[in-house]
Amino acid sequence: MDTVLSVLLTAGLGTWLAYVWQQRSAKQDRYFDASKTEYEQMRAAARNLAGLIGSRIYATHRLCRISQANEFFDEAKENFRQSVIEWNRNHLQVDLDIRTLFTGSSVTDFEYLQVQLAALTNEVSRRLESVSPGDPPAYELMRKIETLRGHFFTFLQGMIKEADHVFRQMHFGVLLQYNRHDISRYSTADLLKTLFQGSEQESAVLRSPTDFGLPVNSRDARLGINK
Repeated sequence: MDTVLSVLLTAGLGTWLAYVWQQRSAKQDRYFDASKTEYEQMRAAARNLAGLIGSRIYATHRLCRISQANEFFDEAKENFRQSVIEWNRNHLQVDLDIRTLFTGSSVTDFEYLQVQLAALTNEVSRRLESVSPGDPPAYELMRKIETLRGHFFTFLQGMIKEADHVFRQMHFGVLLQYNRHDISRYSTADLLKTLFQGSEQESAVLRSPTDFGLPVNSRDARLGINK
């Protein structure tokens, strides 16, 4: 009887452990797939913005650089006009991507850049109303364009960096430092471990990124979606 009970307990424990492992593995797989999708969307958003702003800045810079007497002036003017139209046509998608895929500071920075871009476009448009064949290149506007290009380049670098953080997180996990900011995220086991560690750096722990996921509140859930 004792042997039978021992076998049943062992089988039951084995089944439970296998179930727990399968659930954890499935959770990890779902997290990785979702993170991979978000990473790809973030990179795509950065490439899309880079293409749009690159075309617009190039067209604006070219228009300010050549004389009205130049045989390519009308072409440059039309390219500038088309770049503005293309930007406006895609603006809502770009704005949505930045607001939903990136952090709050990115939204504020992008709004500032849009204001600067609109102001520059207005200056270029006003120049077109009065420019004549003998006028020199608009050097002051060209410097403003180059400055704005640098600001957009820095912003795009930030987008790529944030996307790479998602990539590193889903592949390598999350490192929690033993400090005021991270201590609230330590588990009981992590806190017990720190009792036997030395310096602050040695007390850091590596946790799976799935440990930080939060379920959807019932008021936000899509209940009854399959009914």
